[in-house]
Amino acid sequence: MSFVLTQGLTGLASASSLFLVAAGLTVIFGVTRVVNFAHGSLFMLGAYLAWSLLTRLPRDPACFALGVLGAALATGAIGALLEVTLLRRLYRSDALFQLLATFGVVLIVQDVAPLLWGPADLPLPRPPWLRAFVQIGEARFPRWDLTLIAIGPLVLVLLWLLLRRTRFGMLVRAATEDRDMAAALGIDQRRLFTAVFALGSALAGLAGALVLPSSSANLQMDLTVVVDAFAVVVIGGMGSVPGAFLAALLIGELQAFGIVLLPQATLVLTFALMAVVLILRPFGLLGAAPTAREHAEVPRSIGPPSSRAGWALLIGLAAAALAPVLLPAYPLAVLTEALIAIVFAASLHLMMGPGGMPSFGHAAWFGLGAYGAGLAVKLLAAPVPLALLAGVGLAGAAALLLGLCVVRLSGVYLAMLTLAFAQLVWAAATQWRDVTGGDDGLLGLWPALPVRFYWVVLALAAAIVWLLRRAQYAPFGMALRAVRDAPLRAAASGLPNDGLRLAAFAVAGAAAGVSGALFAFAKGSVFPTYLAIGHSVDALLMVLLGGVQSVSGPVLGALVYTGLYDALLQATPYWRAVLGVVVLVVVLAFPYGLAGTRRSSRLSAVGVAEPAAPAGVTLPAAAAGGATLAVEGLRKSYGGIDALAGVSFALRPGEIVALIGPNGAGKSTCFAVLNGQQRADAGRVLLDGIAVGGLAPARLLRRGVGRTFQIAARFASMTLRENVQVALLGRHGGVWAAFGRLAHRHRAAGDALLAAVGLAGQGDRPAAALAYGDVKRLELAIALAGAPRLLLLDEPTAGMAPPDRRALMALVRDLARATGCTVLFTEHDMEAVFGTADRILVLDRGHLIAAGPPEAIRADPQVQAVYLGTG
Repeated sequence: MSFVLTQGLTGLASASSLFLVAAGLTVIFGVTRVVNFAHGSLFMLGAYLAWSLLTRLPRDPACFALGVLGAALATGAIGALLEVTLLRRLYRSDALFQLLATFGVVLIVQDVAPLLWGPADLPLPRPPWLRAFVQIGEARFPRWDLTLIAIGPLVLVLLWLLLRRTRFGMLVRAATEDRDMAAALGIDQRRLFTAVFALGSALAGLAGALVLPSSSANLQMDLTVVVDAFAVVVIGGMGSVPGAFLAALLIGELQAFGIVLLPQATLVLTFALMAVVLILRPFGLLGAAPTAREHAEVPRSIGPPSSRAGWALLIGLAAAALAPVLLPAYPLAVLTEALIAIVFAASLHLMMGPGGMPSFGHAAWFGLGAYGAGLAVKLLAAPVPLALLAGVGLAGAAALLLGLCVVRLSGVYLAMLTLAFAQLVWAAATQWRDVTGGDDGLLGLWPALPVRFYWVVLALAAAIVWLLRRAQYAPFGMALRAVRDAPLRAAASGLPNDGLRLAAFAVAGAAAGVSGALFAFAKGSVFPTYLAIGHSVDALLMVLLGGVQSVSGPVLGALVYTGLYDALLQATPYWRAVLGVVVLVVVLAFPYGLAGTRRSSRLSAVGVAEPAAPAGVTLPAAAAGGATLAVEGLRKSYGGIDALAGVSFALRPGEIVALIGPNGAGKSTCFAVLNGQQRADAGRVLLDGIAVGGLAPARLLRRGVGRTFQIAARFASMTLRENVQVALLGRHGGVWAAFGRLAHRHRAAGDALLAAVGLAGQGDRPAAALAYGDVKRLELAIALAGAPRLLLLDEPTAGMAPPDRRALMALVRDLARATGCTVLFTEHDMEAVFGTADRILVLDRGHLIAAGPPEAIRADPQVQAVYLGTG
């Protein structure tokens, strides 16, 4: 019994330390949305600063507390300086470039720390009061660990009071909920972000100082703790301090008992827990799904293929072909590794660029490719070509299987789950010695003819880069970008979102497997380090240095990174610091990477133009008449509250009907059920007599249901014509074509749809440059691309000026009459409702209280009482 109690207390002490680090990371992310990879470096600096203070102070408890507090405050000041001098300049940049900048700080600190404190571990000389124990049954337990157990909950309570009971906390919570609204209310975000970064950094420094009595200050503690801290934050839910505390408790106890019960699995228990939690709860234990505003960042635009870039690649390929004749053995070996790195980076770019799927564990596929090839040689005596196929097959199959579980995730959650998988594979490679050789690795894999092998590497690298480049401008790549830009809009346009992301995930994994298999033969060996976190970080650095916006970015990034790494490694012992400085310079001077293109500031937003007369425009394959919609006894409850309480109504073909009511009436819920976003608890939805309730948006499109969104959704990284062309692909098929340009598909039909909504002649205009009114028009064209028989418009004029509202609703009315389409729309602008609708439905508290023509609804006393008023 005493053993169980002491192990439980050990887990609580570990959880307390882990929570202190993770709490700071959570607070920083919650407000600034910065994924701060340098948080582990701040933890390490806190430990070193505490060592410097505590070894110079008297060794009594009061001075110890003073030294720990001083280290925490000093670390907080360093964090504030980091925010003011670096991160403040990057808040408008892509989140991945912020991550890259913080990793540059990590590299610098890794070289600065040994200069200041030396390379040796620095244990803290402990006075008797720090070495004391308490007796628990037959076991002794460190008194200091009991102190740690108390500090964690104390910090949690203090943070709760700070965030819930102070003005500062109110401002923090406001910025966490909606940064734009906080700025509009006059909150000084610059000062707030600096204060939050200082607070989070001070917590990291406090955690570093508090581990000294039971550990030591050392140069390995930064990356170790930041990975664990990220795991805690992700398991608990990004931005949730209570979630971080709960996750720290789970991990602390899991590790404390796991080291006894499952000693072989201690390396992966945390990541196994993270994988299980994220698969079951995609946003963590206490996390919430990102709001629409959090997804509002303008997606990364991949520019059209440049002829200059193409010529540069051809010239580079020709130069590389001459390398065996011109270069001695060592430079040729470096060039071979650079070509392999290009394949590795290009594979990750497919996921991160058009796929929008960041990965912190891309080394998993690289390592599996290497092990697949190595084991094929060792166990089956396979020749090099078959061994390469074995590596690619193993990596691609593993990526496909993992992708089936994770493609619905996004952002940091997806990235951390890929890291969890990479750590699981790394642990298996380390401990499955009978098969993988463990830390001794697989040796003796040298190819018979090194020069011929170089030609193989060059040919494969050129072929893979060319194929990935072609695919990104083909219908497949453009559809994948559409899913990244606006997933709900893509699904409503008939695109197979999960299938496209899964295909990109598997292809990227297989391509990374090629690079790993080639690397195994280039090095003549395979080791678990191929799967390590550092190797995944290398891939991220290469892609981000080159630029995510350009398909030539990973090529340039891989060449620069490998060349710079090799040169610095030979030139200076402080290569990490120099490389970190280079990373920071690139991030600040080239915010879209070395090969990225800055979005032109000349793109101007054009206001709403008067619509072209739909009568003079022939819509492509327009729907033959409208559809009959019947809603019978629709019910939907949330926590015991009825959002819909037995709603029934019907729409006739070609009818334009408005659904109105006060806030909370159930309009949004009704629309969400009708368009397939939610399932009703009871009732039926019939389209032309066929039940369609519960069908996914893509299947509803096949049945003739189109829709627009309250917050207009379009594919912002594309042109207007490409937006409509992708929607036409969703209707007619062809999204899986990996060759051929999208520009040649449905061009005339796309231009006709743009003309029909008043955007004639603007097909080549970037969608990101549109004024809001024109975005609404574009979204209407995208919806019409599905040739809908029933069109659902969710507050089509929300956020528009009165003249623009009238123009848009006149356009909707004319288009509906021209196509015979049935229209159901929600709207708060009564001028638009009464000027457009043939009939009006009124909801109140989940009940349909009135239905009829506009004149009858305007005169209805009950409608006047609950919504319209009598004025």
